[in-house]
Amino acid sequence: MKQFVLVLLVIASLCLAIINEEQARELFARALESWYAGDVVAARESMSQALSGLIYITDIPEFWFFTAKLDIDSGNVARALEDLRTLLVLAPTKDEAISLVKEIETFTNPLAPSTPTLSSEILKIEGFKNSVEYFYSPVSVTTLGRNVCIADKVNYRLIIYGPTGYIVHKLSFKPESVISNAFKYLYVAGEDKIALLDLENNRVEVLASNLLKPVLAGFDRLGRLWGADVDRLFCLEDGKIKFFELDDFYSIQDVEVGLKGIWVLDILKNRIVLFDFNMRKMLELPAYGSWNFELTVFEEPFILKDDTLFLVRKDGLFELGKFQQAFVTMEYNYPFLFLMDFKDHSVHTVIFKGKEPILVKIDSLGFDQDSLILSVRVENIFADPIPILGDMFQVREGGGPVFSELSLSHRKAVWLNADKDFFKKTLPTLKRGSSYAVVVKDVSQLKRDIIVSLRGKNVRIFTEDGANEEVILSGGFGHFKSSFELLQPVWNVKFTRTRPTPSDIVPVKFEIRLVGEVFSDTVYYTKGMIAK
Repeated sequence: MKQFVLVLLVIASLCLAIINEEQARELFARALESWYAGDVVAARESMSQALSGLIYITDIPEFWFFTAKLDIDSGNVARALEDLRTLLVLAPTKDEAISLVKEIETFTNPLAPSTPTLSSEILKIEGFKNSVEYFYSPVSVTTLGRNVCIADKVNYRLIIYGPTGYIVHKLSFKPESVISNAFKYLYVAGEDKIALLDLENNRVEVLASNLLKPVLAGFDRLGRLWGADVDRLFCLEDGKIKFFELDDFYSIQDVEVGLKGIWVLDILKNRIVLFDFNMRKMLELPAYGSWNFELTVFEEPFILKDDTLFLVRKDGLFELGKFQQAFVTMEYNYPFLFLMDFKDHSVHTVIFKGKEPILVKIDSLGFDQDSLILSVRVENIFADPIPILGDMFQVREGGGPVFSELSLSHRKAVWLNADKDFFKKTLPTLKRGSSYAVVVKDVSQLKRDIIVSLRGKNVRIFTEDGANEEVILSGGFGHFKSSFELLQPVWNVKFTRTRPTPSDIVPVKFEIRLVGEVFSDTVYYTKGMIAK
């Protein structure tokens, strides 16, 4: 009997040694600090200890979600997915976990292009407002973060429209096309020239002149600006323009740059043609009489015919949807489709997106007196930045919405050369809150699940050879020759924080809402972090 009582006492003493709920929170806080400092190994060890003890029921979803993020950073994506699916059984509406599951499933399975659908109109930008003429003839549109830039050909001007209203920039030439780079620089083509507009200093720099009728396509992932001039293609690199003659005579009305190469619309022979970056003809499709075209996120061309939008495929046209009126031209900045109405002097905006996820990544969290500042990336599945227009974003602290200020900044990528142990040893130790461009000689070691870790740590892979799908999904590219200035737009989110009790774990969520879909990410802070 005495021996039985002794055994019970030993068991009781062991139970008392189990980590309790408050100690688990302390370990969570310790793991957070290690994670923000870039020490994923120490963070995971702290979370393993925390999960071995008692946890408040309300804390369980946050513990498992944060642990899944640590597993992704450590390269254990399969375990993270298993934990997230278990978490969603307990908390089926936790949208940040749903977002992460969609991301993992997208990157670890064969890429399946999704046919985009049209939303109803979400924004109309009027050229005439309160008896003031801001623009008359919208001929081209691009985005600058939270703003929309409209080229007004007749009035020799660019109009920046955003949350604060209209800003007009006068030009010395008629703009025909305008594109932005990293939501920072505006490039304008018109008449016989290509110019860079420096908005911060209100300065225009002519980059090339004596052209015939230049049209801009956009930037490739090696920092080269592509375009067309009547019957030839050109690229601007390091301040120099290089021309490319094509295999036939083309009358190029429109041009786009994608991950596969350069696409041109030839109105002479009514065709859309794809050339790779070595100017080899790869594909030819009928243009069906269209005068302009765009590319989906999966690089499928689509055209506008009167009031109807069509995908152009080898087996013919695929109708995507109809509008309430006819339009002549359009511009596409994923996921926003801009439709230009010359008669009404206006630009109409709809969302044009498939089932593919949008990635929201909170890279860092900091404090400024009573304010909290998040550093956030919002990207498509190929790591291209996404503009944030209107009220499509929301910040939540401790589960409740808060008023926040949103501003744009830019990071310069740090260039690294990968050794054979980069993915196993170096990648988990890279500090969050930076942008990395990594040159890899052998991309055969780049597996699909690593893409999830790369996107979480903001790492893009470049290679001297041709790029495979894994390289493209990381946001990098092939045929790399030398490093260049790689700018990345980052959203700075600032709001006044609450004052948590000493042991509170406060979740902070940034979410993007698009036509019934929610994409989000969550990080955490504690009172101890504020004191430091």
